[in-house]
Amino acid sequence: MTIENKANELKKDIEKNITVIEKNIEPIIEKVEKTVEPLIETTKNLFLAGLGLIAIAKKEGEKLLQESEKTLKQLAKEGEKFEKDLEKQAKKTVNKVTKEAEGRFQKVRKNVEKTFNKAEKVIEKRVEKTMENIGVPTVDDINKLDKRIADLQKEIKSLNDCKKAA
Repeated sequence: MTIENKANELKKDIEKNITVIEKNIEPIIEKVEKTVEPLIETTKNLFLAGLGLIAIAKKEGEKLLQESEKTLKQLAKEGEKFEKDLEKQAKKTVNKVTKEAEGRFQKVRKNVEKTFNKAEKVIEKRVEKTMENIGVPTVDDINKLDKRIADLQKEIKSLNDCKKAA
């Protein structure tokens, strides 16, 4: 397989990974939007309810105003509690979505790393093959020659020792 074919194969793998990211990010965005939209609507409704209470209190007079102030304080306390609960829920949802996105990103990152590792191995094999074709000796070839030289040196020494002894 040629380097060009491997490069095309890598390009396809990368494009596939990008497609996976694009497919997976959209549901996450939709999930966040679905979570945030009700929060905004609820907040708007709470604000309008507060305005409505003030308008009714003004129309009904002093007595109703005194009662409304108590009710408003109670509603404010409940609103604060509700706001904190909504905030906790939103943070949990954001954290969950973030973890999901990070997990998916890690998977894609691993796939990209595998693809690059494969490409690197293909290129290394191709370089080895090219060097072999042009006659460049490998480390293994050099090591074999070193061993052969050492063996020949021992044999020469042995012959010289025999010659001296005779």
